[in-house]
Amino acid sequence: MVQSQPALPKGPRTWVKCVVSVLVVLHLGAILTAVTSASGGRFNAPYLAVKANEPCRPYLQTVFLSNAYRFFAPNPGPATLTWFRLSYQDGSVRWVELPRREDFGSMAYQRHLSLPALGTQTMPDPKQPEHQVLTPSAHVCLASYVRFLAKQHAHGTANPVVEVKAFNVSHTSLLPGHVRMGWEALDLRLYQPTFLGRYGADGVRSDDRPVSPGPMSLFVADILAEDVIPFLGAVTLDDLRLPGPVHRVVTRFPELLTAAEQPMRERLKVAVESQDTSDVRKGLIPGLDYPLEW
Repeated sequence: MVQSQPALPKGPRTWVKCVVSVLVVLHLGAILTAVTSASGGRFNAPYLAVKANEPCRPYLQTVFLSNAYRFFAPNPGPATLTWFRLSYQDGSVRWVELPRREDFGSMAYQRHLSLPALGTQTMPDPKQPEHQVLTPSAHVCLASYVRFLAKQHAHGTANPVVEVKAFNVSHTSLLPGHVRMGWEALDLRLYQPTFLGRYGADGVRSDDRPVSPGPMSLFVADILAEDVIPFLGAVTLDDLRLPGPVHRVVTRFPELLTAAEQPMRERLKVAVESQDTSDVRKGLIPGLDYPLEW
C-alpha cells in the first residue's frame, strides 16, 4: 500500500511577500536619501535628494538612521569633540576630553562619538540673529553631561567640582598636503575650538555668552598659562589629564613651560610650525590648504 506524503507547509501568501518587499524597498530608499541629502564643507547635496529626504526624515530619526555616512568620501567633514574644564573648590583644575580613546573600548568609543554631536548643535539667537546659541535639545544634553562629570570626578565631599567650562572642538581630517608637510593626526592646526558655556556643578549655566569660535593657538596658550604652568610644582601632566593634542605639544616642546619674554601664543605657534618639512617652508610644494590663523 502506497503511503501518502505529508503535505509541505505553505509559504507566506503572495500579498504578504509583496508588502514585505515594498517595505524593504522603502527602507533602503530612505537610507539612500540620508546618504545623498547631506551637504559637506565642499559638497552641496542635490536638490532632488534633499526634497526626497524630507518625508523620510521622521522615520530615519525614529530608527536612528539619519547619519549621512560621509565618513570617508567625498570630502568628509570634521569630527566633533567636546572638552570640559573642571574647576575644584581648592582651585585645582582637571580636563576631560570626550571621547577619549583610552577610556573606552572600541565599540563604546564609537558610541560616545555621537554625544558631542548631540550636545553642540546650534541655531541663530532669536534676539540677535548674528549670534549662535545652543538648541534647546543640545542645552539639555550638555547640562546633563555636566552634572554627570561633576559627580563622577568629584574628589570627595571636601573638594567638589564647582564650575565646568565646555568647549566644542572640531577636528579636521588630514589632507594629502598636510601629510606631505609632516603633520600628524593630533597637530593643533587641525583643531578649531568653540566656547559653549560656563556651568555650575548642578548643570545650570552661569553666563550668557554666544557660542563663539576662536583661534586654537590662543586657546592652547591660555591652557598652558593658566592650567599647566601654575600647577607644575604640585601635580604632574598626567594628573591634569590634558586633551591629547595639548599633552602631545607639551611633551614634545617642554621649553614652552619655561619662563620667557616672548608671549606664550607666539612661542606655541613657532614650536608647532617648526615641524613642517623644509620643502614646504621653502614653498616647493604648492597648492596647500591649511589655516594661516590658528
